[in-house]
Amino acid sequence: GARLSSKCMQCLVELLPAEKGMMRLSSSEAEAIAGRLGKKMCQMVISRFLERAKLEQYELEEEESIIAAPDVRMLCAVAQHDNALEILNSLGGLNALSLIAGEGELSAL
Repeated sequence: GARLSSKCMQCLVELLPAEKGMMRLSSSEAEAIAGRLGKKMCQMVISRFLERAKLEQYELEEEESIIAAPDVRMLCAVAQHDNALEILNSLGGLNALSLIAGEGELSAL
């Protein structure tokens, strides 16, 4: 389930070019990823925030930063392209991006 999706996303993130820690996608790559994986990425991101809220409810420590998660990084990289952002918007992805932005990650804006 979620663990496999996260591992697959990590592999994809590692395969794509990065510059100074930020993934660099062409517009066509971003549109293709948004169209094929956008809904799943948004679900993964929202699930991370819900899981963290559950942990906080029981005062358990969070193991890792949400911002470092591969699905979060990919969603932010895809959202840098206008056409891909429109696709994400049509899938309801602005909710996930706003949660990321709320964590202080400006690339989600």
